[in-house]
Amino acid sequence: IDLRGIAIDTSNKEVYPPIDTTDWVAKVACSVAKPGHRVLEVGTGSGLIAIAVAKFVPYARVVASDINPTALAVAEANAKANCVEIEFINSDMFTEFGRNEFDVIVAHPPAVPYLPEKTWAMSEGMTMATDGGNDGSVLVCRTIVEAKPCLRNQGRLVLGLPHWSNAAKAFLTLAQHYSWIHISKRVITEFFPLTRGNPSDELKGHIERLTKEGVIEIDFSQDPPVAPVSIVVAWNNGENLSE
Repeated sequence: IDLRGIAIDTSNKEVYPPIDTTDWVAKVACSVAKPGHRVLEVGTGSGLIAIAVAKFVPYARVVASDINPTALAVAEANAKANCVEIEFINSDMFTEFGRNEFDVIVAHPPAVPYLPEKTWAMSEGMTMATDGGNDGSVLVCRTIVEAKPCLRNQGRLVLGLPHWSNAAKAFLTLAQHYSWIHISKRVITEFFPLTRGNPSDELKGHIERLTKEGVIEIDFSQDPPVAPVSIVVAWNNGENLSE
């Protein structure tokens, strides 16, 4: 799948722009979704992943959601520019969706560690799109848990999981809720908040402590620092482990 033909407007600083990890999540999503599947991308940002599925998976019925109305407007404009049909819904995570709605759910949730009252000095929209709580895992784990009831029998969750969040906690949560977990791709990418933001020394110290304690995984020997990202596919083989 060649994503270079997809035109994405990244000029709005309130909207999370695609990074190399986004491309890989999109490619895995396109390989998992089948013709006719109903697919949800939750937290769509600029819309690249949803647009890729709509473009490359024939007859896929694609829904894209975001809590940020500005992101939805940008994603909708990008969808129109790429001549694909997507249903856009303003939703805080899965609040607007019911049980057994989707064959595939795709998510690249906020996963950057934050401290209370401390930000990475990015825009309000970018803060919303990246804030994963103290160890970066809060919304990742929420996504894992809350996606499951919305999936149909043997439906797939495609999850972009940066290891600058607490990946061990995320994998434990996956194991508690899904019977099959497959790491489809593992890539190394820049820890972008350090270069795109302007964090306080306190926040940088927090990241370094989490890294030294083995809670998160960032390689500070590289300039800029880099971290692994796992693209995970999880599903259940006709059973519900949480019920």
